[in-house]
Amino acid sequence: MDVAVFLASCQSEMALLETLQLTLQQEQQAILRMDAFQIEELAQQKMQQLKQLAELRAQRLAQQQAAGIAQQDDWLPWLQQAPDDVQQCWQSLELALLRLKALNDLNAGLADERMRFATAVIDTLRGAMQGVDGYGRHGTLSSGVGGSRRLGSA
Repeated sequence: MDVAVFLASCQSEMALLETLQLTLQQEQQAILRMDAFQIEELAQQKMQQLKQLAELRAQRLAQQQAAGIAQQDDWLPWLQQAPDDVQQCWQSLELALLRLKALNDLNAGLADERMRFATAVIDTLRGAMQGVDGYGRHGTLSSGVGGSRRLGSA
């Protein structure tokens, strides 16, 4: 395998992973602020970056396949004999993937927590407003308003 081509491929993946990390960090801040519009925008960016990453990965795997080192048993011995910069880039790539997975999992947990909080607040507000607003969603008198007797009945 052409080591220079492989190294360039690995570096391209690394650069994209760094961009994805920034996107995930921005997503985390948007989740904490409960900024739905920015979360949506960042989700689109994230999906585009993941698509690009999948394309780069496919290209790298094709290189490995062509060189006969696509399988783990063949890949590890080749990597151990590769130049230091290739080994370092690969190690950085693996560590970045672990960091990004952890950050993405954290964001998912935060988003779930915020959604549960927002749902609880909405449910509480709906319950509190039921006796105050007088009319329900469809313009009908809310059951919490007034007594149990009809007007004009004694």
